[in-house]
Amino acid sequence: MVIKNMFKSNSLRSLIVLLVLIFVAGAGIKYTISFLMKDALLTNQFDVGTVDIELAETFDGVEKKDVYAINKGDVDAYVRAVISIGWVDDKGIIISETPQVTDYSLNVNSEFWVKSEDGFYYYKAPIKAGEKTKNLIESCQQTTPFSDRQLVVDVIFQSIQAIPSKAVEDAWNVTMDNNHFITPIVKD
Repeated sequence: MVIKNMFKSNSLRSLIVLLVLIFVAGAGIKYTISFLMKDALLTNQFDVGTVDIELAETFDGVEKKDVYAINKGDVDAYVRAVISIGWVDDKGIIISETPQVTDYSLNVNSEFWVKSEDGFYYYKAPIKAGEKTKNLIESCQQTTPFSDRQLVVDVIFQSIQAIPSKAVEDAWNVTMDNNHFITPIVKD
């Protein structure tokens, strides 16, 4: 009997009706907002540039010459190189003794390449895709004959995408002038 009286009470009935109305109104607002709002998705697919450098040279077994880099990538790139000079014996095994500058002649193109404190030669300007640098080495050959060794000259090129120039400056510790020419740290 108490339960019957509770349901007959106006205040309880009003409370139940109010809760049902709040629930229905909340659900209605949710669906109304989702109907009025639209999501839009736009996918931008960026092409990633390819940086690819190739070494070209002429070597006749006595003289290495006309050593330059070709930009085989599809973006402009800066290029740097390291020249490693050493000895090997007649079996091709590396000899730990370092060649003296009087043992060989090395003619580097310093008009377009600049040597930095870090040991790299930097090509001053960016190279467009498909183009080549000016020669790094004009010529190099052994000048002192030895019966137990021969000179080995290895050149290793590295390249980096030219844009953004700030990335080049940060990665290679160089600066750019207003013409986008590289200025590496140079020994005095």
